[in-house]
Amino acid sequence: LAECMSHNPAKVLGMADEIGHLAKGAMADIVITDPNEAYVIQPEEFFTKGRNTPFGGKQVYGRVYVTICGGAVTYER
Repeated sequence: LAECMSHNPAKVLGMADEIGHLAKGAMADIVITDPNEAYVIQPEEFFTKGRNTPFGGKQVYGRVYVTICGGAVTYER
């Protein structure tokens, strides 16, 4: 999954040396998820003011727990 979603797109953009991989000194952009966890989308819990979504009340899979961008935690469940 990481190769398909990160490394290969970085290669296509000619940026595989800078982004799309995890290594010491590399840009720390990562999302930690549980792809098997099911949950129901509840628009009233959105962080934004916009609540319009066709997915409200629907069960989906893939809960995000932590997002790290540029080495800083930007979202934590």
